[in-house]
Amino acid sequence: MTKQKGLSILAGLLVLFAFSGCSLFGGQDFDKPAEEVVQQALANFYYTTDSAKFDLSVKGDMDAGGKYTLDVNATGSADFKDATKPLMDVVLKGTGSMEGGTNQEFEVQMKTDPQTLFFYIKKLSDFDGALPGEMTEPYKNKWWKMTVPPGTVDTTALDSRKETNMTEEEKKMKELLMSSKFFKDVKAAGTDSIMGESCTKFDMTLDKEALKNFMVESQKLQGMTPSEEDISAIAKELEVVDLKASVWVAKSNMTARALKGTFTVNDVEAKLNLDLDLKFGDLNKAVTVTPEASAEEFDPAMLMGGATVQ
Repeated sequence: MTKQKGLSILAGLLVLFAFSGCSLFGGQDFDKPAEEVVQQALANFYYTTDSAKFDLSVKGDMDAGGKYTLDVNATGSADFKDATKPLMDVVLKGTGSMEGGTNQEFEVQMKTDPQTLFFYIKKLSDFDGALPGEMTEPYKNKWWKMTVPPGTVDTTALDSRKETNMTEEEKKMKELLMSSKFFKDVKAAGTDSIMGESCTKFDMTLDKEALKNFMVESQKLQGMTPSEEDISAIAKELEVVDLKASVWVAKSNMTARALKGTFTVNDVEAKLNLDLDLKFGDLNKAVTVTPEASAEEFDPAMLMGGATVQ
């Protein structure tokens, strides 16, 4: 398995994470089986949440012809009630390293309000010479702004959450997602407070056979006809992949409030260990973004020597 294939499977699992569960255990604090609670909670979040505050952490390491480490955190709030004019205020920071290189770091704050992007660079390493200090230093520790032209934000994914906006193929894909079970051994595992919300935790593991069947059926919906060789190749790819996950469900309205998982790839060509931790709060509450009055206009040509920074 190549590292690209491993990451592709990871991306697919994160999407499938929002539609699944399978268990013989009952759901603590809910009058439904655990698999139904988890599936409904994640669907409720996806289809009904337009704004929220969030805290995302991704930490991991990869060995694919060289060793890499990554530790990234994003915190803030976002509002997509009007998908054409998103509001966002997020702080993104992290560290990373490549084998033979030094540890690198970055910290950036970004805001949108609603057709202007504001950003503030607090920390930014040179990434072993890829970003020379003389290029980046003039942009640090001050607010910058850029106009975001209409149509820049792709609202397709947000719009397609509504049944009336779905194509026939998208409706069939949704039906397939909602009827598929990608996890097994789902069971309630205690309670926790997630951003002030009382939640029940559910643990689960990846059902590789179910995921293989979904991948085959989704190809068919897209007009492809996977051969026996194709199906065998999918099964072989999944042999080296694993995912253990947890979902926290709000007791008040059966909506997912946190996702946590460990994704691993153990292959001759690539080994990957990735921990993801995502929490949500203040669902559908108004998000206010304060414009930065002191921000200076940023022109990308400035990085190419087309303008100078005072």
